[in-house]
Amino acid sequence: MRAEIEKYLGTVMQSTAKTIADRVGADRLLVSRELNAMVSCGILERKLEGVGGRHSEYIYWLTRKDAQPVSKEDHKESPKSLLEAVVTAGNNASPKVAKPEVTDAELGTVEEALDLALQLQAVIRERDDLRVQHGAVVDSFEVYRTAAVVEIDGLKEVITKLRANNAALERRIDELTLVDAEFVPSQVFVTLGRTAAPKRHRTLEKAQRRAQLLVRTDKESEVLVLEPVGRVVRGAEWRSQ
Repeated sequence: MRAEIEKYLGTVMQSTAKTIADRVGADRLLVSRELNAMVSCGILERKLEGVGGRHSEYIYWLTRKDAQPVSKEDHKESPKSLLEAVVTAGNNASPKVAKPEVTDAELGTVEEALDLALQLQAVIRERDDLRVQHGAVVDSFEVYRTAAVVEIDGLKEVITKLRANNAALERRIDELTLVDAEFVPSQVFVTLGRTAAPKRHRTLEKAQRRAQLLVRTDKESEVLVLEPVGRVVRGAEWRSQ
């Protein structure tokens, strides 16, 4: 009886004890006892359906590990469940999808793309190898470049200082030199000491202040304040006042 019950439950999703007894053709009491024994052994599983109603009863189904596939002959002899019938009909009715055909031109394009990818990988590996091999050369070049940059910055500072000194000298020369166009005999005075350099002044007051400063600071014991009586223009021409 157990084999017949398993065979029947293998063709359906689930069933009640009454239906199983009718399908197997055995007494319902004997079938119920066998079903309880099969549940205890783990061959079947069950649950109570219609709880709270007037007609509540157990439904039984095979456990997944014990469910055996039904052969074609059993399918012909035993009735199918509604779910299996729907799935089978859908599979038979589904159209077959044709496999896409790949042309030789498409295959050639794919092969060319693969070749290009392999060549690119080879170039990348070669570049990495060159970086590793010439890493020391690159590092030494960076050291030399850094040293050159530092030296150039130092030279720039020296050039800036020389330019500042040159500008200061030019201003000093402008202070000590009067342009001929601005030369007026009554507005030119010269202070002359024994060690201090002579200096021109536009007013007598400025000449006196310089002479007093040189004597007061003990740089000179005597300073002459002179007024020019003439000048030489263009190296040979004498012009008197």
